[in-house]
Amino acid sequence: MGWPVLNWKWLAKRLPTRRLDRATAWLDRHSWWAVFASRFMPGTRLPLYVSAGLLGMKARRFILWAFISDLVWTPLLVLTVAVYGQVTIRPFAGCSAPAG
Repeated sequence: MGWPVLNWKWLAKRLPTRRLDRATAWLDRHSWWAVFASRFMPGTRLPLYVSAGLLGMKARRFILWAFISDLVWTPLLVLTVAVYGQVTIRPFAGCSAPAG
């Protein structure tokens, strides 16, 4: 597999091809778990999405697992807010834009 990103000398020194091959193999084997878990772990979605693109993860597989995880995540989030109401949104009360 070609790694265009390895044309950057700085990055090529830090990312040996065999490590990229291992990362690709891991993502191929655990793609469903990685995409699903990234939905629930703050700060992991962007690095996973970038890594999936750089490592050449199949788009259809990625889209499928992202869709399935969204089907679980979204109702769970809405249900949590509906059940726990004020307790859930209280920490975000200061995030609203000022009126006027």
